[in-house]
Amino acid sequence: MGGSSYSIRSADAIRSHRISSYATPAAFKAAVFTSSNAIDLKLAPLDVKVRESCDSDVHPESNAIIVEFDVTGSMGNIPVMFAQDKLPGLMKMLLTQNTIPHPQILFAAIGDYFSDSAPFQIGQFESGLEMDDWLTKIYLEGGGGGGNHESYLMGLWWMATHTKMDCWEKRGKKAYLFQIGDENYYPTLTAEEIKSVTGETIQGDLTADEVVAMAEEKFEIFRICVASGSYHDANLKSWKKLLGQRAIFLEKPELVCELIASQIASMEGTDAAGIRKGLTDAGLDPSAFNTIEKSLVPAGAGRSISKIGTSSEPLPPTSSGGTTRL
Repeated sequence: MGGSSYSIRSADAIRSHRISSYATPAAFKAAVFTSSNAIDLKLAPLDVKVRESCDSDVHPESNAIIVEFDVTGSMGNIPVMFAQDKLPGLMKMLLTQNTIPHPQILFAAIGDYFSDSAPFQIGQFESGLEMDDWLTKIYLEGGGGGGNHESYLMGLWWMATHTKMDCWEKRGKKAYLFQIGDENYYPTLTAEEIKSVTGETIQGDLTADEVVAMAEEKFEIFRICVASGSYHDANLKSWKKLLGQRAIFLEKPELVCELIASQIASMEGTDAAGIRKGLTDAGLDPSAFNTIEKSLVPAGAGRSISKIGTSSEPLPPTSSGGTTRL
């Protein structure tokens, strides 16, 4: 996938129409997000073998970028914001500021295996306006288990084991993976969960640290912990045990797009002045850099390798539906 090109003019026209036509994000969500009652089967992960980010004549040096949204509870507001207002600005920052050549973006969504009907959803890598189609197909279930944990490890494991990306395989350049959420991770990704969600059989459960180690072989992983919904400081501390500096706190959820654009720019060698100018030229909020700058991870900074990989608080014995938590 990812063979088309992104039209900034068309994207701006879509953005202007969406902002002027819908008085509230709720009205926009109801009109534009097409999967209102169940997962769109095109995003269902069962028996999906691979998602590909490939070079082509149009994109001879493709670069894969993955954005995984937590769509439980109030977190579903962030993909709505992306679709209505922010995505064109992100693409302008990546393209017109020469931040990274030929970006191909895949959107995915994460819920809770123990309580949600759609605990994981997976789009396609796209270079053009098709990425908006995948984004607005996401089922914003709005559920969650209520136990301060979501199935974030599934999102990391799937990308580690089911993606084929020429940036990595041909050029040895890691792709970017941004996961956005407000809660903690389960300490273990079980073989039962993987079988149920993907149809795939693995030999034994995986710890959080094992999952991250698998994913970071080919991804620059960033966890954006947003101050929204169920967030509290213990969650950030737990993520920092797992990811070190790659666990980023963001006080204002509305700046997620600016943070992603700025972090990629920083990793690609753009200095602070260049990032601030890039935000301005892309039509994003340049004052956001005052908030974002303290959260940016320097190029070359990795995670703190830890064998802990566990939650900072005990799990409840059951979910609301009586399913035993493993």
